Amino acid sequence: MFIGACWINSALQLTGGLTKTGPQTLTLGGNLSAVSGPVNINQGGITFTNPLAIPSGASSINLNDRSGTQQTLAFNLFAGTPGSIEAPIHLGANSTFSNQSSNSQIAFNGLISTQA
Repeated sequence: MFIGACWINSALQLTGGLTKTGPQTLTLGGNLSAVSGPVNINQGGITFTNPLAIPSGASSINLNDRSGTQQTLAFNLFAGTPGSIEAPIHLGANSTFSNQSSNSQIAFNGLISTQA
């Protein structure tokens, strides 16, 4: 059975954070300002398509895959639209950042760390 990527363009209110599993990419475009707690990406990648989809209340964004499989934290905002991440970012064994937005900058304002 093949399950493809998932897109969510609705607002989410998650007080316990968000955990994503499975090898495909999760694309978020809705307002996630009400998300609190950690954002755990245990497998696969995550793409934000709207500055409001970047969870400003998250306690951390964690790319947790330790198998060596590549994980991507990606941004695909409208052209010329800036974005920012306030939460600390913890990278896994093979993590990448990708800004696919045309003429846009992403500000990383929290600590960025890797596994020991």
